[in-house]
Amino acid sequence: KAATAHKHFTYLKQACHRAYKDGLTDKYLFARYKEPTIPKKAPRTITPENFQRIVSLEIPSDKSSLIISRDLLLIACYTGMAYVDAVSVTPDNLSCDEQGSLWLKYNRKKTGVQAMVKLIPEAIALFDKYKNAGQPTLMPRQNYAFLLKNLKKIAEMSGCTQPITHHMGRHYYASILTLSNDVPIDVISKMLGHTNVRMTQVYAMVTQDKLFEEAEKFIEATKDFVLVINQSNRQITNKKDK
Repeated sequence: KAATAHKHFTYLKQACHRAYKDGLTDKYLFARYKEPTIPKKAPRTITPENFQRIVSLEIPSDKSSLIISRDLLLIACYTGMAYVDAVSVTPDNLSCDEQGSLWLKYNRKKTGVQAMVKLIPEAIALFDKYKNAGQPTLMPRQNYAFLLKNLKKIAEMSGCTQPITHHMGRHYYASILTLSNDVPIDVISKMLGHTNVRMTQVYAMVTQDKLFEEAEKFIEATKDFVLVINQSNRQITNKKDK
């Protein structure tokens, strides 16, 4: 893959630079070569249609493992938390502002950067659901590999048209719940705990792709209507000519 080749070339160039700097070689190999630019791809997110399928899926009460897996996915969709943060946050990470709104504040395990999220009712309901489960964290823990296996089952059970992973929930939060609702990108960056706004801007590609997709659907749906209008206009023109 291009991304893999790019990564290995970068490591090689760094090693050559260090060797030259430390006097191990009199030539700075690959100094004139630049790493190929890898075009950024929009993060994969859950479509609104598939999200609704997952939320509406009735899971039998005796399938507690599947229920926990879905709830861990949904908390990512509602807060933007990555898996490692979702299973680590505790009641100490919750606080109320002067207006009585509940906030989730935590330092991301990946970067150490603080993320701040104003909780929506759906997220609060999930935290309340596990409040008295006798655990120190707000959400129950589940082996990540086992979680992914369960999400695959959930996708099949609900009739999803795409494979589902937990991290796609974080992308869903960023692109659908926030960017699609005109939340400023610098605010989203703070909510996600990104180190800079450039990391957040890639999510705008998801919303743009969705816009193009909906535009195509609209054009296709109105194609017959436009054809009828054009035929009617030609008939009117022909009558005038006569």
